[in-house]
This record gives sequence, C-alpha cells and structure tokens, in this order.
Amino acid sequence: MPTPTSAPTSPTTPQRIRATAGKATAPTQTSAGFSPSRRSSSFLAFFGVGGLSALESKLHPAVAVFIGTASGVVAVSLLGYVLRALRKLNSDGTVRISGSIGLEGTVYLRIPAEGNGSGKITLSIQGRTIEVLARTPGPELRAGERVVVSRVIDEQTVEVVTQQSWVVKPTALAE
Repeated sequence: MPTPTSAPTSPTTPQRIRATAGKATAPTQTSAGFSPSRRSSSFLAFFGVGGLSALESKLHPAVAVFIGTASGVVAVSLLGYVLRALRKLNSDGTVRISGSIGLEGTVYLRIPAEGNGSGKITLSIQGRTIEVLARTPGPELRAGERVVVSRVIDEQTVEVVTQQSWVVKPTALAE
C-alpha cells in the first residue's frame, strides 16, 4: 500500500515525479526546455560527428577537438533555441464566449420572445463555428434570422438582438 509521501508510478502521469528524502521533486529542466542528460547526449553526439569529420579531413587532432567542441556547443545552443521557440507556440484552444459581444450569428433553434426560454445560435468565434444557447429581450427570433450578441449571460448563454436593433455604444457610454 502506498504511503502518502510515495510518488505515483502510473505510466499515464504526464511527468514522472521521484521521491527524494520524503519530498516529491520534478525532474530538472533547464531554461532551454530539456534535461541535462539530453543536453549532454546531444553535445557528445555532435562533438563526435564534428571531431570525426575534422579527423577524416586530415586535420591535426587538436584542431579536431576544437571543431568537435564547437560543433557540440553550437548544436546544443540551436537545439535549446528551437525548443524554447516551440514551447512559446503552446496555445490553450479554449473558446471563450466572453469576447463574443458584437459578433453576428444565425438563429439555429427558435428563440422565445422576451427571455421566456432559450434557443440556439451558430456563432463564428476564434476561428471556429460553435452553437451557443441564446435568449432575447425582444420579439421571438426564428431559425435562419441574423442576430448580434448584445451581452453574455453566463459561460454557456448569450443575449442576442436582431441586426436592425443593434446599436453600438460609444466607448465613453459603455458599461
């Protein structure tokens, strides 16, 4: 039976954690985004390739060591730069309807009048077309009608009005 301080051993955990003197610690990562053992392996591989190439070119062994060292350092630096750049490309991908105010959509399922129930609209937001629950403070909206999101009620529901009744408030009057 595992103790409260033992580390999880499930292969499905995203990152292995090892127990050290009763404390759980994550594997060491550098600012370049890869571990010292991978960095050392990369350096040794390129050191060997660079040095061997220099020796095959009939260069002096001291020059081959210098070329191998330089190629290892350059390779590890470039690898670190590339991995750092790739890490910055990480994106959430979560659609947030909080930014949908003012966007146009189409009624998908009838929306009852004066907030007496919900319907659905299709809305293009953040490069995706999604279905969102919708209510209206005005008259009933039928399927196919073009609408504009006037406010967000909650994380899953928006309030919509017809395009004709949509008025953009100047920023000085906006809430």
